[in-house]
Amino acid sequence: MQRLSPSWRHTCLLIAGTLVITGCGSEGASSSVKPARDQSHSLDHEADLVITELLAPDSVRDGHDFTATVKVCNQGTAAAYPQSGGTFLQLYLSTTPTQQVP
Repeated sequence: MQRLSPSWRHTCLLIAGTLVITGCGSEGASSSVKPARDQSHSLDHEADLVITELLAPDSVRDGHDFTATVKVCNQGTAAAYPQSGGTFLQLYLSTTPTQQVP
């Protein structure tokens, strides 16, 4: 009888230590519109990193190199790089049509 292995066992993890947080749509924004943080105090005042673009190959052969480009924008009201450390991006690759995070 063959032992079943968990589906996440074949998931690859790529960690990119550098994120570019500029050029996220703030260019050309109207200066006459007040930012949301000035209009309400009920909003959380913290960073809100959102993936706005992901470019990667449709498939990758096991053991071969590949390139993935991720554009991350800070849509929050605080800096994305606190003094205590940096920010890391984890990109999970799945061997199945749907993502199964470990």
